[in-house]
Amino acid sequence: HADAVCSAGHFVCDRCHAATGLAWIEHVAAKSTEQDMIALLERMRAHARFPIHGPEHHALVPAAILTAWRNTGGSIAPERVSAAIRRGAAVAGGSCGFVGICGAAAGVGIAFAAILGSNPYKGDVRQVAMEAAAAAAAAVAAFHAARCCQRESWVALRTAAALSHRLLPHPLTADTQLICRQVRSNPDCLGQGCPIHPATAGRGTDPVKGCCCGG
Repeated sequence: HADAVCSAGHFVCDRCHAATGLAWIEHVAAKSTEQDMIALLERMRAHARFPIHGPEHHALVPAAILTAWRNTGGSIAPERVSAAIRRGAAVAGGSCGFVGICGAAAGVGIAFAAILGSNPYKGDVRQVAMEAAAAAAAAVAAFHAARCCQRESWVALRTAAALSHRLLPHPLTADTQLICRQVRSNPDCLGQGCPIHPATAGRGTDPVKGCCCGG
């Protein structure tokens, strides 16, 4: 099943739709020494063919978290990072509207599960991974707005940073100031109600502070 179409009106599966973006995400994850997750978000989205919206973001979030984790001294095997990217990519495009879970929020759970070695049989860390995904989903759902994969990835990574102080062996950072440059390209833009809108970035209310994350 596919919900993306090419310029000729043909349906495009999520795997083909995301192929170029996924390869770039994997490259950045393997090579970057960056420790801030928002800086990694910007770097991964900087590729000329990286789309404004798309399931690439479902892989980007766990990739950014795990890259930052490794670069701040966390132990994570390369194959586990690759597996997390694949799991993120497997979350279908449009899941926010069709399933009720944002793929970026699911990506937080995927990354925390990879760090903690969660699986369906480990009750303690399985609970932590689900708590992380649920908190990220709640933060994304706080916006009465159409999808914006950049905003929702930013919210997910900010949530992951807040949660990391309590749920991970060491904290992560998501402090780089992100100012949206796609306002004119996104017909569904929330406008000045968005915390990364050029008119409000850095001056609005942080959607993560005061939420269930404890940030």
